[in-house]
Amino acid sequence: MSSAKINNFKGVKALSDSIARLPSLEMLLIFDCENLKTLPLFEKSHPLQLLETEGCPLLREKYKKGWPEWFKIQHIPLIHW
Repeated sequence: MSSAKINNFKGVKALSDSIARLPSLEMLLIFDCENLKTLPLFEKSHPLQLLETEGCPLLREKYKKGWPEWFKIQHIPLIHW
């Protein structure tokens, strides 16, 4: 299973759209990125199966189910905040 881990990038506010174009990315783990507030749009056909974040309070708040940015990740089967 192909994965990417982003850890402790305090200055990052947005992830690049290029991460959503990685054709085999199945797991995206994001930890301790307290200023991160934007994720790229993961197309419905993207193979991402797990999005896990911890220590990213702005993401957690902005991407709540039913909120405006939720559509970017709603089709990912496993999302752990």
